[in-house]
Amino acid sequence: MRNQLVITAALGVVVSSLAACGSAPPPPPAPPPPPAVVVYAADVKPMTARKQVFHAANGTQCLDVRGDNAAQHATVRLANCHGKENQRWDFGPGTAGAVQVGGIGGLCLTMMSAPGAEGTQLELLTCNGSVAQQFRFNVDGRIQEMSGKTCLTIGAPAPGVTAVVPAACDAANATQVWTVAGQ
Repeated sequence: MRNQLVITAALGVVVSSLAACGSAPPPPPAPPPPPAVVVYAADVKPMTARKQVFHAANGTQCLDVRGDNAAQHATVRLANCHGKENQRWDFGPGTAGAVQVGGIGGLCLTMMSAPGAEGTQLELLTCNGSVAQQFRFNVDGRIQEMSGKTCLTIGAPAPGVTAVVPAACDAANATQVWTVAGQ
């Protein structure tokens, strides 16, 4: 019993001492809120012309089918502009404001799910109307692919050739601006 009284008294002293020290330490500050998500939006530019050339923002390169190859899975990338048939594109009806882009041999521009040759993610395939073949041409010059809602962007350059890759659409990214015109 005496041991219980000593322990109880000791606890009382500890509790009194803690109370005398002040209140418990303040909680840590709340973390800052996450940055606001900026959603890219632009008006769509209707595309109906034939034999158009896609000029990259760098002014010297155009969307090009490697080797003038009118075959399934032909690589599409940037190359020095020359305006031949492998750099000319036609626009056909798509869905929800998008268009299909037809290239050499009547094949369609298609967004691949992973990088292919030269790091690009574009190739030619038989036109099938899939979402990977749907593109929106925005009035600000960006080409938005509809499968991932990203924009066609100039990738890493190589001598005379540059990859085209999807990247988050960004109104401040000049490597996403394209000029589409007849040649």
